[in-house]
Amino acid sequence: MIADRHPPFDLQAEIGALGSCFVMPREMTRTLLPEILAKLQPEDFYDEGHGKMFGVMRKLASDGKPLDPTLFVAAVKEAGFYEEVGGSAYISKVINAVPNAAHALYYTEIICDKAFARRVIVESTLILRAAYDETVPADELATLIESANHRIASNRSVSEMPIPLSESLRQLLSDLRKPAAKKTASPAYFGIPKIDELFGAVHAGETCVVAARPGMGKTAFGIYPLRFAAQNHSPSLLISLEMEGREIAGREATRGTGIDNHYFRNGGLDEEDFASLEGFTRSTDGLPLYTWAPPSASFGQIRAMAIQAKNRLGIKVAAIDYIGLVSMPPKYRGSRRDHLADVSRGLKKLAKELGIPLFVLCQLNRDKERPNLTMLAECGAIEQDADSVIFLHADSTDDNYREVIVAKFRAGQTGSFKIGWEGSRFEFRD
Repeated sequence: MIADRHPPFDLQAEIGALGSCFVMPREMTRTLLPEILAKLQPEDFYDEGHGKMFGVMRKLASDGKPLDPTLFVAAVKEAGFYEEVGGSAYISKVINAVPNAAHALYYTEIICDKAFARRVIVESTLILRAAYDETVPADELATLIESANHRIASNRSVSEMPIPLSESLRQLLSDLRKPAAKKTASPAYFGIPKIDELFGAVHAGETCVVAARPGMGKTAFGIYPLRFAAQNHSPSLLISLEMEGREIAGREATRGTGIDNHYFRNGGLDEEDFASLEGFTRSTDGLPLYTWAPPSASFGQIRAMAIQAKNRLGIKVAAIDYIGLVSMPPKYRGSRRDHLADVSRGLKKLAKELGIPLFVLCQLNRDKERPNLTMLAECGAIEQDADSVIFLHADSTDDNYREVIVAKFRAGQTGSFKIGWEGSRFEFRD
């Protein structure tokens, strides 16, 4: 049986990697040692004692101390596991394990590969147990699989080395020279000239919070960058926890045809309306704008769906409508603030992992005063995690305009400006 087999490991490689660090010439400790320390984590070692020794080595290096055998032994004793790792005899064996550091990177790669294989085994075992448990729903099982797959991939990418600024600049230069169609990570624009001119783009890995009280048009506003991306051949995804797919389609049809949304909700279309609607429907054939509108969804389910959409549909930009409706698991026991904080951090991390711009819609209370960042007080993490925060506000004397308030913008200036709003068509205009 597979379950009875030993997980992959190589103790000789672990000893070789540790021993190599003690015999490096001075010049190698400035180049090769930092690379090894960055690639490996203590938990990558199968032998727990080896992992603890490596942790001591990293601590010495981070403190700017040389990796001297005497200092190392003293640090192990100070950490309190001198006997646990084998005492002087075993530490001496490790220190003198190799004559030189020629194969240090080779040993390191072996350890990384074995650790990666063990993580795959652990995640796969969890999936198998859940699959055998007939009480686990299929959608939960699918979520578990997607999450495990992404955790494995994320752990693998951690071993990549940091790169110098000069290389980042060369990469930037290379990306800027590429035609827009060939870029894998595209920025998201609203497609409203005034906003794009003053606010610019939301880039891959960034989260943009769009907040407003009910009736301000935040959903319509949040769909703009998705529609603009899709019209420019970049697949986009709206995850709607507030509206059904039919209601979203009705709003888009109203915007595209001018037919009052009342008729989509209650019936009464005439033949001319049907002809107009059929023409608009044909115009959306091939438009890669996707919607997912479940009755409810936890963050884990949202994350799994976003990962699937990225892998299967090539999603380049996404929006969540809205964060306050993400299902709260029982473990939070009524602590809505903690729940929203975890969801906010999770969405920020998701945007970075998938390499896409992510718009997070947020509903404010019904107070009609001009919104500001303190109104996100229900959960301060929403504002803290966001790269930018935009509020929509309406002057009580004129509902034909919306004030766009850029309250936070890490990449530029804050400020405000007005754009037109046609509520009957869910449409903004310059």
